Amino acid sequence: MLIKKLPKKFKDPEDLLYWADLVDKEANQAYPGRIYISKKDYVELKRKYKKALRKKYPYISPRKLESSVEMHFLNLGPNQSLETVLKPGYAVIYERE
Repeated sequence: MLIKKLPKKFKDPEDLLYWADLVDKEANQAYPGRIYISKKDYVELKRKYKKALRKKYPYISPRKLESSVEMHFLNLGPNQSLETVLKPGYAVIYERE
């Protein structure tokens, strides 16, 4: 397990997964359950992603926007089971074999 300081540049969960080296390009597989971040960082990441989606699709309804964000984070979002234990600004990464 690694503890790394999170850069502020992330706009979506894919950036986070690539940064943590949890994407296997050959197998076309990602491992979002192997990265843990704090609740504050999770909410901030979600806010940035929602803002980017709103910019990309300006006429999307608020309900569809929220649904799209939730589905995206359900598939690729980081693990939240340690959300209250971790200090904001850091990530715990369980490395791939």
